[in-house]
Amino acid sequence: MNLRGYDAGPPLSTDWVLDGFLRALNVPPGHIPAATDAKAALYRSLLAERRILIVLDNAADAEQVRALLP
Repeated sequence: MNLRGYDAGPPLSTDWVLDGFLRALNVPPGHIPAATDAKAALYRSLLAERRILIVLDNAADAEQVRALLP
C-alpha cells in the first residue's frame, strides 16, 4: 500500500487504509466499524491465524503505520 507520506497531496489516513484492507479481507461494508480503533482490532483478529506479507510504502512516519501492523 502506498501511504503517500511524501506525495504532493496529503498522506492516506490510517482509517482509510484499514477500511480498504478490511474490504480486501471480504468484510461486508455494513460490518466495518466506524471507529479507527475498532477497525484496527477487527483487522488484527482477521489476520491472527494467517501468514501474510503486508508492504507499507512511502509512510510519513511511524504513527501512520503503527495500527496497520497486525
